[in-house]
Amino acid sequence: MSRSGKTVPHSRLRVEVPENVNYGQLFEASMKKQTDFHPHLMPSRAAGDYELLFSSGRSARTIPGTDEEFTLNKYKHASGKIYSQMSFMLDFTSSEYLGSSTI
Repeated sequence: MSRSGKTVPHSRLRVEVPENVNYGQLFEASMKKQTDFHPHLMPSRAAGDYELLFSSGRSARTIPGTDEEFTLNKYKHASGKIYSQMSFMLDFTSSEYLGSSTI
């Protein structure tokens, strides 16, 4: 999990999803897993306060270098990565909480 570019140590969780999952479905599964296992790292539960990012820090809404909508399968083919090598981050984007965080 990320807070405006900073990775929170020991917050990585494996999320199992179907190969054809889209951005919204992967985002929802990731949010659920984080709130189930690390609720103390989630100052807001509002989905609008977060964005799913690739490990590079770029938004995962589209396949990198294209305008094509993200699906896990398309990303696998475009990146050449196997599923176990893929890594995504939840980025906390709400300015309401960013200034007051202690993490």
